[in-house]
Amino acid sequence: YTTVNVHFKASACFGLSAVMVFFSRIIEGMVLGKPYVFGLRFNFNLWTQDMINNNIYAILVFILLGLAIAFIILGISYKNKKRDAIQRIS
Repeated sequence: YTTVNVHFKASACFGLSAVMVFFSRIIEGMVLGKPYVFGLRFNFNLWTQDMINNNIYAILVFILLGLAIAFIILGISYKNKKRDAIQRIS
């Protein structure tokens, strides 16, 4: 339990999920002895058998990061509105 509003909590969860998906490919390569590259290798113009997995991982990371940013913005907006409402009351 924290005193942070729910939007910031959701943002942290989405951001952590994006980091986990990003590093899962590297950890998979280390454990299974496959060659791995730090970073995302993707090409949305090429959907062959070799690239489809990389493209899907890139889409997941981009969506999760986008949601994290959206919830940060929403949390800041909610916090400012709440602060303004408190100031109007007093």
